[in-house]
Amino acid sequence: MGSVPATAIDDELRAELLALAAARWHGAAREVITSAIERKVIFGTPLAEYLPERLVAGRLGIVGDAAHVASPMVGRLFIGLLDGAAFIDAVSRSGGTAAEAGTRALRRYNELRPTPNRNRVLESLATTRELLLSTRAR
Repeated sequence: MGSVPATAIDDELRAELLALAAARWHGAAREVITSAIERKVIFGTPLAEYLPERLVAGRLGIVGDAAHVASPMVGRLFIGLLDGAAFIDAVSRSGGTAAEAGTRALRRYNELRPTPNRNRVLESLATTRELLLSTRAR
């Protein structure tokens, strides 16, 4: 429904998180997590995964993270840049009037990018499921 601010995480939950960190993490990772919990700088962010059917509607298109919302736990840096590069390529290959070129570019972009973006979200869903199952198994 929304992010959980640091102020909403009470001492009881912080103690539970500290116990989980001690049981599940080791070394530097445990130190970082423990420090963040103790300093009260943690917050909750909802996971959202959007599996796009299309990236273009009429004269509008979505590019980057809006085009493939994946879990931040399994994100890949700069994947949104591939959308931008595909859009630039589509624009540079389009001709005609500005309106025609824009329409062609959006159509081409919508042919090229939905499959990679859907695949990225499917990878994210699978990895998130794996992480949750491995956490439950411990």
